Amino acid sequence: MKFIFDGHVLQQTDYYESTAFTRGQAWLALHDRVWHIMMPGMPRHWGLAQVGVVEAQDEQDGWMWCLDLEGQEYPLPMAQIHGERPRPPQRGGYWKRCGILYHCNTLDADRAAFGAVSNGLQSKTCELWVTNGGRVGYKPMARQ
Repeated sequence: MKFIFDGHVLQQTDYYESTAFTRGQAWLALHDRVWHIMMPGMPRHWGLAQVGVVEAQDEQDGWMWCLDLEGQEYPLPMAQIHGERPRPPQRGGYWKRCGILYHCNTLDADRAAFGAVSNGLQSKTCELWVTNGGRVGYKPMARQ
C-alpha cells in the first residue's frame, strides 16, 4: 500500500483503488505519532474513536489493534499497517493520540461532515483513545 506524506499531511494513497478497500478492510499509516486510518466506509453517527488490543490467533504475537467507533469495529492486523506497528500502553492503560479517519466521498456522497482532502478523499480529525484491556467512555448499566 502506498502512502505519501508532505510533512504531517497525507498527500496520496492508493488504498481506495486496492483490493483491501473492496474487501472492506481498514488500513493504518502511522506518521509522526498521528494515526492515519483509511476507512472502507464511515458509520453515520459516532462520537468516541478508540483503538484497542484484541486477541488474534493468526498474528505473530497473538494480538492486533482494532478500531472501535462506538460499536462499529475495524480490525487492524499487522498486514494492514503501513510501517511499524505501534506498541500498546501498559495493561489497563490508555493514551490519547491524534487520529485522522479518511473516507472516499465519491463512493458515498452524503457524508457531509468530512472536509475535502483531494480527489474525493475526505478526512475527519478526532481524539483517538488507544487502550489496552479496557474501553474508554463506556459505563456499565446500573442494576435495577
